[in-house]
Amino acid sequence: SSVSARMMPPGKLQRPLDSQEATKLRFEGLEVPPYWDLTAMPRDLSRHAYVDLDSNSSEYHHAVQLFRQTVPRASAGIIGVRAIMHKHRWMAYQFKKHMLEQELSDKGGAREIHAFHGTSHDHINQICAAGFLRDFNQPSRYGRGTYFARDAAYSVRSQSFSRCAKPTRMG
Repeated sequence: SSVSARMMPPGKLQRPLDSQEATKLRFEGLEVPPYWDLTAMPRDLSRHAYVDLDSNSSEYHHAVQLFRQTVPRASAGIIGVRAIMHKHRWMAYQFKKHMLEQELSDKGGAREIHAFHGTSHDHINQICAAGFLRDFNQPSRYGRGTYFARDAAYSVRSQSFSRCAKPTRMG
């Protein structure tokens, strides 16, 4: 699963199940991450919702650890970690992952990695709703496209991030 560290204040959602409390959570027959808060799921399942991860959960600590591997505390504070719940995107991701695992089974299978993407606060909802669409991007040094970094520090310090991601009252 993909969990991204974002500088966002924790919300007032009920505490979701921790991975220790439920290893497999099902939503309409679909296995979903254990941190999803199904009470916060939108009625229109083609839409997304956020869940603020409990600071004691393993998912929260994993996201912070990935971020802190390349971004020291002095460079950026973490107010909270928020994950996205989007049933349709999760289904598409699971299908694609399954297909890649089958296609690459003779080569050791698919390898899932965590990556970071720097953007402005104004674009977060659009990305969560529509995904990373190349058509919405501005041409950059390497051409039009959506770029991800292995190291969080690259996304934090990149020129495009510095230019467009001004801190807000939310972080």
